[in-house]
Amino acid sequence: MEIDNIRFAMFEIYDKYKQGKISQEVAEYFVSHLDSTQREKGVQNLSQVIYDYEHAEIGISFANVGETYVFEREHGKLVRELFFMDQGEKYPIYLGDIIKLNKNVENRLEYFLEQGVYYPSVQAFHWGETDLENDKRRFRLLPMEELKKYRKYINDLINSRSVMKFGKDCPYHIEQKRFEAEMFTKWQVYMLNRPMLYRIDAYNLIDRSEAERNKIDENGDGERE
Repeated sequence: MEIDNIRFAMFEIYDKYKQGKISQEVAEYFVSHLDSTQREKGVQNLSQVIYDYEHAEIGISFANVGETYVFEREHGKLVRELFFMDQGEKYPIYLGDIIKLNKNVENRLEYFLEQGVYYPSVQAFHWGETDLENDKRRFRLLPMEELKKYRKYINDLINSRSVMKFGKDCPYHIEQKRFEAEMFTKWQVYMLNRPMLYRIDAYNLIDRSEAERNKIDENGDGERE
């Protein structure tokens, strides 16, 4: 049976646990996230959760002290944690490897992950042009720890999409590695065509010197919002 209803999903997970097919830790993780999402968001179906939020997204903001930082928007975080159990350095555990999800749910989730790789979005002016200079300045001002968070965000989405496509044993598949490389290449091409090479630099953890930071400030690029 293909599942969309959240309550049915919880019953099915519990049944898999009773059969010894999944651990108690995994069962409790997904059931708790499904239950809290249903109660707090007032939704009944998994497809509704994804549809409401459309795609993953992060933002870059300035703290009160002027430091730039990366944060994942709550709607994107909710969906990612609902469908994927983080395992640190290992690939995440995908809910669809435990229970059979409705095809509509899977399609929406695929779009959610694939589109999320290209965010944060660039602010658009009211006359239609995008504020690339401001976006570039934000990325230039990100400290190293925040650049690592940006890199992890992209990797997490690509890895989650890969697990969806190839299943829980995907770390041993050559095709899976090729798929991840293709997703990453598409992201690079997208950034180069915008042009947003500075985001590729950010992903590669380019360590900017203090002198360069001072030069950015002198040129007016370091202005805080």
